[in-house]
Amino acid sequence: MLAKDVMSVGVMSVKSDATILDTAALMVRLGVSALPVLDGDGLMLGIVTEADLMPFAALEPAPNGSAGGVLRSRRVTEVMTRDVISVEEDTPLKDIVALMTAKNIKRVPVRRGKAIVGMLSRMDLMRAIAIQGGATETRPLVAEDKDLRATVFHALRGRSWSNAMNFDVAVDRGDVHLWGVISSEEEHLAYRKAAEAVPGVKSVVSHMHVSGIIVPARS
Repeated sequence: MLAKDVMSVGVMSVKSDATILDTAALMVRLGVSALPVLDGDGLMLGIVTEADLMPFAALEPAPNGSAGGVLRSRRVTEVMTRDVISVEEDTPLKDIVALMTAKNIKRVPVRRGKAIVGMLSRMDLMRAIAIQGGATETRPLVAEDKDLRATVFHALRGRSWSNAMNFDVAVDRGDVHLWGVISSEEEHLAYRKAAEAVPGVKSVVSHMHVSGIIVPARS
């Protein structure tokens, strides 16, 4: 498997002119612990993590009872990590595992040239293990699965009912796996039906959650 086979696509990011307050609010809303910081051309300048923002939680309130002034005046570029370790989309997972282990990092941005096309986290590696079904060897995804993954992802993304956070799709031999945090059982059903309607899908296995509740898995 390569990075592009299991990375989370449709990566959320924050603009370089965002404030600390904007960034923290966005991370809470998306339910993520890190965001790439992009310039006006969409190129990555760095990455901001929850660890970068944690010191601001200890700010003492100003005389007016608020620390908002500092949070609104400081920019994310002041606290982000600039020396970001990233990988190309064709990097083998074994190399990424070795890199993340050696550097003790939780995630790496995935590049296609200079553009960020995904994010690969430890959870994505867990997904790879789950999809392998306990196999002792890594089975490469067939070309049809790569195409099907892209088709399903784009079929679900941007729907009027699509509100999933960190929504992602993985495919193994035609079996589609869905991940994300969703707001209702109705939304979950809509995701499943839309995925099932894509030609080539054999089954849909859901790993999605509704407000902390694991939804039924296989259709």
